[in-house]
Amino acid sequence: MKHFVGTRTPDGFEVDVLDQSFENGGYPLTPREGQAFAWGTSGAGSMNLALAVLQDVFDGDESLARKCANDFKRTVIAQLPEDGFSLSEEDVRQAALGLTGAMGRKRV
Repeated sequence: MKHFVGTRTPDGFEVDVLDQSFENGGYPLTPREGQAFAWGTSGAGSMNLALAVLQDVFDGDESLARKCANDFKRTVIAQLPEDGFSLSEEDVRQAALGLTGAMGRKRV
């Protein structure tokens, strides 16, 4: 199972995906070019993180990630402590399932 781990560094916010199925134990989650991640706020950086986490959990399904992103940002990402966080893949899926009407009939 994946775990998303966010740390605050002197250079900004970094997020790693810890996953034992990868040979090196995981990989960095990277924002889109020219953008940055943030959490603990409701700004653009938090939206970027919400989209990246959801798209990773939904196996690259950008359309599904976008449907959930605003509510996921508001209810999860904006509530995370600014100094760092850890979210399991299951945490993300459960939060996404709880988003009213966003999932439709598609399994998450």
